Amino acid sequence: MSSKDFADQFFLLEARRLRKVYISTGNPHLAYSCGTAVAAFGRQAGVEGSVGLALIESALAEMLISGGTSPADMFRAERHLVVARDHLEKSPHTSMVSQALGQWYMLISICYKARRGPYEEILREAADDPWMATRASHGDRVPPARQEVMRRQDLRGHMELLEDASTYRSERPLEYYRTVKRVVEFLVNRGMTDSVSRIEKEFVSAFLRVSDRTTLVGKISFAKNVAQISALKGNHDAARHILQTVRGKAVQGGLHGQIRQLDAIARAVDQGDVRGALQTFRV
Repeated sequence: MSSKDFADQFFLLEARRLRKVYISTGNPHLAYSCGTAVAAFGRQAGVEGSVGLALIESALAEMLISGGTSPADMFRAERHLVVARDHLEKSPHTSMVSQALGQWYMLISICYKARRGPYEEILREAADDPWMATRASHGDRVPPARQEVMRRQDLRGHMELLEDASTYRSERPLEYYRTVKRVVEFLVNRGMTDSVSRIEKEFVSAFLRVSDRTTLVGKISFAKNVAQISALKGNHDAARHILQTVRGKAVQGGLHGQIRQLDAIARAVDQGDVRGALQTFRV
């Protein structure tokens, strides 16, 4: 094994360890502190073309997005993603690049959307990316394609997403859940109660299959959906109870973006109309 391969294996292990820390603590700020030390070590050592370091840099961007403290965090997230992209473009491990690149496009599009940057442009780039078109699996292309459908906010696109999701349900259960979740959010925001009821059971089942791999942000986001569904069906007390419970967890984890969304849904519940109450960005 060459020194470059050894370094990449080391950082791949560190990327997995960082993900475990993030999931176990639920605190993106704490996990970010742990991850920055590893990323700094990689930069000091002059490591290039490492998928492991690309995953770490992308994870650091995700943690900044999840913390949702300030617009400055989005710029910091973008800087991490610039470094991640550089590693991916220089990596010789083609089989690993595609999945990481699909997630990269999803994260960078979130940053652009949050700060009203060239959101549509980056999604067009993802669709036209020759690497993604020729080397990525269907599951690898799902994250940016899903973001494009979310951007358009049309019923037909979301129904096509749901139909297509069955093709990667077993192979990519996390992406399958994320797709079903986005369809549920669209339908709830449109007040399509009957349609929501038809896929609610599958939505919950999809979440349960991946819950052990889901961060605190992901679990709170699922709870937001359940609360909004409850309110849409007229179960306002149940919705309030869910929102109050998970808000405490969001405060404990320092998840400012989640707190803002929870409060927005709570206000909508009190006003008696939760349609359009959840502004979605991702995952």
